[in-house]
Amino acid sequence: MVYISTKRDIFAVHFYKDPNKIQNVFGDDTVFYNYTESDYYTGYTKFKFQMSQLPKQTFYLILGFLIFLNISMFSIKERFLN
Repeated sequence: MVYISTKRDIFAVHFYKDPNKIQNVFGDDTVFYNYTESDYYTGYTKFKFQMSQLPKQTFYLILGFLIFLNISMFSIKERFLN
């Protein structure tokens, strides 16, 4: 539906989309998904899956951060020993 106002030359285009209806890419069919609790990874399995999806450079970044943290902790410890 297109509404054009002739008083101030302002127009607005409005197409109503039902918020409760899921739009499908291949048509206008409604698609419902039923996932049970057992379909999801939980605990360590979820963590292991997420780690397997990371690129290789991420592990270098994490390792570098941990080494920097370790050096920082040693310098703090040495400062308070004197």
